[in-house]
Amino acid sequence: IESQIRKNKTKLAKRLRENVMDMSMIPDPEEIIPEPEATYTLRFMLDGEILLESSYTMGDAISAPEAPEREGFRFVGWGDLPETMPAEDLTLSACYEAILYRLTFRQDGEVLSEELLPLGAPITAPTPESRLGATFLGWESLPDVMPASDLTLDGGYQPIEYKLSFVTDGEEISSSTLRFGD
Repeated sequence: IESQIRKNKTKLAKRLRENVMDMSMIPDPEEIIPEPEATYTLRFMLDGEILLESSYTMGDAISAPEAPEREGFRFVGWGDLPETMPAEDLTLSACYEAILYRLTFRQDGEVLSEELLPLGAPITAPTPESRLGATFLGWESLPDVMPASDLTLDGGYQPIEYKLSFVTDGEEISSSTLRFGD
């Protein structure tokens, strides 16, 4: 039995020697040139123009540029901005929503109409109520389009004036100007 064990050990040792790799075939770690990591392009767009373009490798944390300001609009984000760079090129557009401003028309301090409009929307004034004995003078400082702020416009009236003349034998003997309601 002992001789059989020695025979088996010898065979095993021979097989191990045959399967051992020649260490001279393993390159020095300093001589190994790593393959470059794939880079992907990330573009941030504003109104169809490239605002910022950067290269990232997959898994890098993404830094978004500061939100560009636009008058009359609120920045709401860069679309579907991931936290880390995916394994593909990515183009993101700035997303905005219109800010709505309050437009109020008043007559004698009472609200006649009120609406919310975005910057630059055309303004259509309501038809003022007619008043007996008065002429509507118009809306003070009525712009054509909505500005980037809330706006209250007051409408004014002017009493109609009448000339009262006393005439005798075709000749005016006295006259006075009166306002309606006096």
